[in-house]
Amino acid sequence: MNPNVKMRGSGVEWIGEIPEHWEVRKFSQVISIQEGQVDPSIEPYKSMILIAPNHIESKTGILLYTETAEEQGADSGKYLCREGDVVYSKISPYLAKVVISPCDSLCSGDMYPMRCDQNILENEFLYWLLLSDSYTRWAVLESMRVVIPRLNRETMSGYRIPVPPYETQKQIADFLDKETTRIDTLISKKQTQIELLQEKRQSIITQSVTKGLNPNGKMKDSGVEWIGEIPEHWESIKLKYISTKVNSGKTPRGGSESYQDTGVMLIRSQNVYFDGLRLNDVVFIDKDTDQEMSNSRVLPRDVLLNITGASIGRSYYVPQGFPSSNVNQHVCIIRPNHRKVITEYLWLCMASSVIQKIIFSNEKGTSREGITFEQIKNFDIPLPRTIEEQSQIAERILSEIDRNDRTISKIQSSIDLLTEYRSSLITHAVSGQIDITQYEVSK
Repeated sequence: MNPNVKMRGSGVEWIGEIPEHWEVRKFSQVISIQEGQVDPSIEPYKSMILIAPNHIESKTGILLYTETAEEQGADSGKYLCREGDVVYSKISPYLAKVVISPCDSLCSGDMYPMRCDQNILENEFLYWLLLSDSYTRWAVLESMRVVIPRLNRETMSGYRIPVPPYETQKQIADFLDKETTRIDTLISKKQTQIELLQEKRQSIITQSVTKGLNPNGKMKDSGVEWIGEIPEHWESIKLKYISTKVNSGKTPRGGSESYQDTGVMLIRSQNVYFDGLRLNDVVFIDKDTDQEMSNSRVLPRDVLLNITGASIGRSYYVPQGFPSSNVNQHVCIIRPNHRKVITEYLWLCMASSVIQKIIFSNEKGTSREGITFEQIKNFDIPLPRTIEEQSQIAERILSEIDRNDRTISKIQSSIDLLTEYRSSLITHAVSGQIDITQYEVSK
């Protein structure tokens, strides 16, 4: 709370208390939502940038794409926006997609171009208000009143907002612009650190599964372009010769309707990551469905590989003692022949640049759309001939990447705290619950 200002109830649940000298006004009294669509295929409109919900970064107000209507092939009616208009997405309000138009532009039918009464309300203050958590929570609840979650004009027009004195609005907007820029800069630096650590992780894995623990030892040509040279006593071998199963699961009968809160675990592609199996949103199937999907059951020590969609290539292995589970059709089970290769070493190969390059290449029909079992079976694996050497490599590398991953996790936690602080700062500032002057002095 702001200790230097007397507060009062706003009379609006989502707003809560505000400084007693602030007003509360209806949206329609101070803001107009622009109407009237134009043809984006004619001049001058086709040369204007086109703003759509997927062009805006969620909860930050950053415009990611600035392509023109012509470049985007727009052919249906769009709203005209003036420079400085606040452009807000009326669909999926939980994503908080709002931006200030950087120039005269167009926006899609899923956006509302908003123009403030400049004698009463600053566009920049409205922008920050629409980004606040308190507003977003209200918008989400209101949008759920219709079949397709969205905010209609009538709902928006009756919406009540806090309106500080005009000069105070400018101070709040300037303050938030400066403070969020500072926070975003810190976040960006930490994200760069994570990217560098991820590159280091990949380098450690690839170096180890192609050069072994002694990179200065005698090498030979592997005969495979992606692999390059390998230790003289290693071999390059097709995956099918060191595995006993390469297969995926299937969609349970009834699709998502068959999912349960308990039962036999069903691992989907969103559960498979390079740093482990993430089970916070795992689903379950009943025993009868499990029986029907018996060929897709996983065993401890199996290697799992995502084979379709945006997460293609992500891989991890099933740890010892893992509960009875199945996979769906987007996850491939690779069962190692344990007489020839250990699970951890095979997983390191799957996570290395050697295999990832094959997965993401466009040669022989391989693409991000999906990889086939035949392609997987023919992956070339650089392989130490003894299980002992594989174990030594895996033990060393798993220890190194574990330290690396712990560092990444700490940095990500710091980013999460900064992101949470950013949201809290916006919400408290637009409702007058912090003294901006005192805050700036204390900083």
